[in-house]
This record gives sequence, C-alpha cells and structure tokens, in this order.
Amino acid sequence: ITDKRALIPRPESEMLVELVVGAHGNAPTPGKGVSPYAPTIWDVGTGSGAIAIAIAKNLPTSHVFATDISSSALALAKKNAKRLKAKNISFLKADLLSPSLLPLFARIREGGLIITANLPYLPATDKTKMDADVVKYEPSSALFAGKDGLKIIEQFLRQLASSRLPFSNLFLEYDPPQTKKLRALAKSLLTKMKIQIHKDLAGRNRVIEISS
Repeated sequence: ITDKRALIPRPESEMLVELVVGAHGNAPTPGKGVSPYAPTIWDVGTGSGAIAIAIAKNLPTSHVFATDISSSALALAKKNAKRLKAKNISFLKADLLSPSLLPLFARIREGGLIITANLPYLPATDKTKMDADVVKYEPSSALFAGKDGLKIIEQFLRQLASSRLPFSNLFLEYDPPQTKKLRALAKSLLTKMKIQIHKDLAGRNRVIEISS
C-alpha cells in the first residue's frame, strides 16, 4: 500500500528488482565448504518499501537495508514489510550515504554489496507538465530534484566516490533525457567502474548500472 507519505511505485521500477535478482544469479559460485553467497542489498530512498520488499522476498537468503530521509515514509515501508512478511530487511533513517551507515557497510565483504536507488530525478520544470493528481497526492520531494533533475543523484554519486564504498553493482533509475549527462557524470566520478544502460519495456533508457 502507499499514500501521501511516499511515491506510488511505477512499472519501470520493477526493473530494479529484476536486475538485482539477475546480478545475484551471476555471482561466483562458492567453493566446497563455503556457505552459499548471501548478498547484502541497500535500497536508497526506499519510500513505500516496494523495491526493497520485493527484493527481500525474491532473495530470502539476502539481507536488505532500506533507507530513507523521511520518517513517515519509513513508517509506511515497515508496515508494508510486516504485512508481506518480509523478515530479512532492516529500515534505517538516513540521508543518502550518511556517515552513520559507513560502519555498517564496512563489515560487508569486498564486492558483497548491491545498491538500488530510485531517487527523485525529475526536473523542477516538469511540475507544470504533470497530471494534477500526481503533483497533489505524491510528495514533491520524492519526484523533483533541481533544474535538471540530477541534483540528488549527483550528490549520491559524489558520496560513493569520496567514501570508496566497495559495491559490486549500483542500479539507478533515471529520466531518459538525462542519459548522456548522467553517463558522463558517472564516468568522471567512478573512473574504474563499468557503466551499462538498461532500457525499459518501452525501449527508453531507464536504469544505469555501475559495476566493478
């Protein structure tokens, strides 16, 4: 369920779940006597918890951390997780890569972290073009992010670069017209990582994957 506390999940965001499950399936097979690979997933800006909960249900051996800056959104996400009996998930209040999260992720083995992010990415000017019901019933802070829509995404990528947080994959949803600028930004900040663009069902660029 969702309400005014969080963004209404879109079909495009299902891609994030599918990509994470696929990335887990491509992980190296443990050797003899080694415990099965149990990835740690971090869903940044979880909102209603839809993405984090779906991943938790699809990967029951994983542990999912779901973070959001909004206490009310986290309350909604916790309610959804309880209703759907997703037990391998933890909810934490944090502003993107808050320093408080670093000790938590420091315990994860190298390359054992997969990140999903459906952060606000619409340009502020889009507010006048959107359906009135969307603007009225969904929180603006979950939709719009500055003049070009990349304000919060850029902040997060800069945090990842400066912290050198070891992750295997980052799957980040964005607005198709941002492809060229976002790709250049990712290349300039995370210079040693691979970049791939995934298209949605309508054939539009929708998710950027940054991987080690």
